[in-house]
Amino acid sequence: MTSRRVEDVWLGSDHPWRTWVKRPLFASLPIEEVESATEQPPYRSDTSRWSGEGVAWLAGQRAAIVIDLPGPTAIETALALGRHGFRPVLSINASSQPGEVVDMKPLLALLVEGARFASSFPADAAAPPAFILDSRRDGESDGRQRGPGAFDNRWTIFAGDLPSGEQLRTADLRLVVIAHDRDALHEDVEAIAWSCRRAGLEVRLADVRDHRITVLSGTPPGWISRYFASVRRRFSLRRQWDGSYGHRIPIPPQPSHG
Repeated sequence: MTSRRVEDVWLGSDHPWRTWVKRPLFASLPIEEVESATEQPPYRSDTSRWSGEGVAWLAGQRAAIVIDLPGPTAIETALALGRHGFRPVLSINASSQPGEVVDMKPLLALLVEGARFASSFPADAAAPPAFILDSRRDGESDGRQRGPGAFDNRWTIFAGDLPSGEQLRTADLRLVVIAHDRDALHEDVEAIAWSCRRAGLEVRLADVRDHRITVLSGTPPGWISRYFASVRRRFSLRRQWDGSYGHRIPIPPQPSHG
């Protein structure tokens, strides 16, 4: 299995959610040939690290899942959900390079490891999606410097990065579950949550720390605050030519002493 094959496994060809798979991270996979896992052998099988990952908060519901957890945990959770009939969809729209602000190396390793296990990628075209985010995307939790020479791969997500309410309803999905481990949703995910509500979908919040599920409630932000929040996020982070996030912070020129 080569890096191209790893990308093919995550992208898939048998489900309606492949349009929303973000691909920049696959370009950074530092692997050679790896073997597919043996999952159903007569004597010995490979066991994935996420086989025991708890998804009790899902409670058997058919829903579109948005996983807003720290990157490695988010990927493992999606792969665990894959074993329960959900299709993992990588929605992390950031690049990876040396000196990066958001550490992507654990995620790259999991992309390779996950692709070895076919059981985490259901072939059923009706499989509901599990969209993978990374709650570290603002770069605050890692505490890494964003000085000259660093690779700033902080990123954000907008409503257009996920299927619309109409597209979810077409797939017979009326419920969106957002899995998180914070006291408050990130601003970008909260905007998506209310966008789903306005589209007529039910939105529930699953706190994976205590398996508590609540219904999205409160007062949605007005259109003016939504607009300015969107503009702020859109222009505070720099995209590459392909729409992904990540750029090398320039090193100022040395002062001339001539």
